[in-house]
Amino acid sequence: RWVTRVAVDPTADSVAYVTFSGLKWRDPQPHIFRTTDYGQNWQDISANLPDAPINAIVIDPLNTEVIYVGTDVGPFVSTDAGGSWQALGVGMPAVSVYDLKIHPTQHFLVAGTHGRSMYVLNDLPTAVEAESVSPLAGDFTLLPNYPNPFNPETVVPFRLASRTEVTVAIYNALGQRVTTLVEGVLAAGRHEVRWNGTDRTGQPVPSGVYFARLVVKAHHIVQQSRPMLLVR
Repeated sequence: RWVTRVAVDPTADSVAYVTFSGLKWRDPQPHIFRTTDYGQNWQDISANLPDAPINAIVIDPLNTEVIYVGTDVGPFVSTDAGGSWQALGVGMPAVSVYDLKIHPTQHFLVAGTHGRSMYVLNDLPTAVEAESVSPLAGDFTLLPNYPNPFNPETVVPFRLASRTEVTVAIYNALGQRVTTLVEGVLAAGRHEVRWNGTDRTGQPVPSGVYFARLVVKAHHIVQQSRPMLLVR
């Protein structure tokens, strides 16, 4: 029994997942755990997964509540961060899945198997965009951008509970700041800014997943990020 994969939430580095191999029919053990506090505590999120080794894991960059795993008995998906699981891969042979990748621009899932080729999985959850609103402290809230996916531009809305200093910036998947959309003091209420898919020098950026990040300097600093998919 050994660690097979470690995956970190692209929008919250305190959240991570670890998966395990191993198959002991006399002593079944969990094969996937989740932490929300940088690894200080771990929660078993195996739920209704079959008791089989997990070889691969990938987090949906457009909705990090959606998690895909590849097991010795096929691929599975959770749409609630491991609260429950359902089988994927209609029409696939019963074979071990050793790798999973989400296409960075077309957003389909590819499964690599043990000796039975690769498969594009079409039976994915339809809710791939982050639709829920997660409030920040004091109701400083970064809302979902629209449209998403987008080309050539998208609107980034956010809500402020009071007049405060605000920064809204765009980051790439490597955590590098691409450009800053807002930096200054804004009044309370709903605000919207547009991003046209360019960097700080005005040059177009390539297709891929980017993150809008809201930082509010109120009584203390609070921040929130949301993923966006640019498709050229």
